[in-house]
Amino acid sequence: MGIIDELNSNPIPTELFHYTSQAGLIGIIETNSIWASKIHYLNDSTEFELALNLVKEVLNEKRKKVRTTPSRKKIDCFLENIKSIGSTNVCVASLSENRDLLSQWRAYGGGSGGYSIGVKAQNIAKNVMNRGFSLLKCEYDENKQLSLARMLVSECLAENVDTEIVKFNRGVPTLDFSAGSEFKRKLSLLASVLKHKTFKEESEWRLVSQEPISAQDLKFRPGISTVTPYIPVELGEKRYYLQSITAGPTPNPSQAADMLKVLTLKHIECNLKTYTSEVPFRNW
Repeated sequence: MGIIDELNSNPIPTELFHYTSQAGLIGIIETNSIWASKIHYLNDSTEFELALNLVKEVLNEKRKKVRTTPSRKKIDCFLENIKSIGSTNVCVASLSENRDLLSQWRAYGGGSGGYSIGVKAQNIAKNVMNRGFSLLKCEYDENKQLSLARMLVSECLAENVDTEIVKFNRGVPTLDFSAGSEFKRKLSLLASVLKHKTFKEESEWRLVSQEPISAQDLKFRPGISTVTPYIPVELGEKRYYLQSITAGPTPNPSQAADMLKVLTLKHIECNLKTYTSEVPFRNW
């Protein structure tokens, strides 16, 4: 089993939940699409580095043990390519296994009056695959993270290891297009789902772009401190992907519940469960 198969091997839950603001809810319902942001612009700006540092560690361990020149050159080239992976346009959208979670309301609820949108995860996974995205489970266990990093390195070193893959650009070793792009593609996917163990309660899954998004296809939205690149991902028809909506903590829970009824009547022609949060959280 390769690294991509391993990342795709987790059983997909029946329902997953996307936490968003009031504006986010309206946008998803009206357009039947979700915004996948460039991963470097998420709340935790360091998380993408977790996998990069693990893979660097594994590559350096391998380099000490290899004796053949082609293998050593290939390792050096992989290490060099890691330096440029930050510019890769990997876009992700976050989902959680938990419908009503305090940390998610705080992070994504827009202060107060946010929503968690329950989606039919298995249907979503099939639909977004045709749009260049995968639904992948985040990994928080440090031992499993290291195992995945070693799997990726071993797999990439085994590919065309005896061929001449080194080119020099002003004295800097680089991989040819096929070898370098495949290593960066697999590393980008891995880096998108490794998270620090302290975030484990989020039980997060992510829609992750299978290939880097071209700059021409990116759109832009206002962020907290800077403009954020993103790409919309179509989810299909509402009856196909939508299962529930939960109104988050708000000073007006009855109004929030009434709004969901009106929203259902106007936009949604399917059986939809609606809830209000039970989390005793006040931010007003």
